[in-house]
Amino acid sequence: MSKRLYEATLLQLRAQALEALAQIETKIASGGSVDEIIELTNALTRCETAMTALQGYIGPHFAPPQAPPPPPATPKQTRPVTPEQSPTYRRSVEAQKLKKQLKKNTKKKDSND
Repeated sequence: MSKRLYEATLLQLRAQALEALAQIETKIASGGSVDEIIELTNALTRCETAMTALQGYIGPHFAPPQAPPPPPATPKQTRPVTPEQSPTYRRSVEAQKLKKQLKKNTKKKDSND
């Protein structure tokens, strides 16, 4: 089956399904008989079932091939950053030390008072 024939078949089935649905709506609005509505509902169901089956069995043949998943990334071994490597890290470590020293001095000062 060619791709165009596949698409044409799907479009024709979709058109028939929409036609049956429109007729069902019309019969319900105008007070049609139950037997007519059941007959149209069966036609709608046949079209939808045929579309689903065609898409399930034939559709995957026309889908583009899927690329293989990329290989998993190998994790890089990271070394811890030391103050000697980063001046910003060095300043933050020094600032933490000053804060600790300030807290100690504040506690000592409060306890002496």
